[in-house]
Amino acid sequence: MFARLRARLTYANVVATLALFLALGGVSYAAIRVGSASIVNNSVRTQDLRNNDIRSKDIRNRTIVGRDVLANTITGQQVRESSFSKVPDADSLDGQDSSAFKVGCPAGTQRHAGGCIETSARPPANFDTAARTCGTAGRRLPNVDELASFGQEPGIELANPGELTSVRLEASPSDTVETVDDGPTYFAGSPSIDRSYRCEAPLSD
Repeated sequence: MFARLRARLTYANVVATLALFLALGGVSYAAIRVGSASIVNNSVRTQDLRNNDIRSKDIRNRTIVGRDVLANTITGQQVRESSFSKVPDADSLDGQDSSAFKVGCPAGTQRHAGGCIETSARPPANFDTAARTCGTAGRRLPNVDELASFGQEPGIELANPGELTSVRLEASPSDTVETVDDGPTYFAGSPSIDRSYRCEAPLSD
């Protein structure tokens, strides 16, 4: 048997068999040992990459820049707001300090019902005089609900027998005005009768 095999061994057969083993072995070696140095620079293209296979750990930190991100694709869900620093000049608007845009109440008034009502009643006066006095000061008489509600605030006590409100009812034979006391109790009386009153001022800077 060995004699028959030896008779068939020729130089060409040996070389061909050796070449086959080297070729097969080289492919296996290449599959295991191919690295960065084996790839020509700038030769791998997008079609050579498997979709959805590149992960965060495959990308060097702090190498993605703005031009690599599609415009209008980053949403609040991807952003950690606490990581933002304070916006420069956030305390001003058009060069003015933010405190300039805060509203408050003038001295002697208290914020209530969207405005500022005087904390102390003014001396008694008839309706026309009281309305004119408030108007001259850039203020107005509070309406019934505003004054009744304000009378329930801590430290506020409405005068008796009632303070003037802005409500004036013109009826026959004579017109009347509505007043509110600390009850609160509502009264209708003549606009010519002197009553205590207080003005309501708008919120101011």
